[in-house]
Amino acid sequence: STTLLQSSHNYNERGMRTVIFAPATDDRYGVGKVSTRIGLQSEAIILRSDDDVYAAVARLQQSDHAVHCVLIDEAQFLTKAQVLQLTFIVDLGCQIGVLIRIIDHVSQANDQWVVELY
Repeated sequence: STTLLQSSHNYNERGMRTVIFAPATDDRYGVGKVSTRIGLQSEAIILRSDDDVYAAVARLQQSDHAVHCVLIDEAQFLTKAQVLQLTFIVDLGCQIGVLIRIIDHVSQANDQWVVELY
């Protein structure tokens, strides 16, 4: 989560808007929050299993503020449909970066960046 929040900060520092999604099932630090062990924290849009990520980002794009990067925390909780929706954001020429963070619970590995879609 630290790297995800650092990435968001780096985009924001350059005047670019990010949107952070977090799964509704992750309520360790409060629903709709991404928090790190070192105390960094950010608000996040709650993502439920039946939410359409593409539609949510499209609605944000139509608002007054363009989205330059979508960040997903705890992406292992995404549904197959939501992963496909993220590929639409990348593949349909939206010109929005998508960064996800996945924890590999099977091997008990540390946080790892698995994919950076552009």
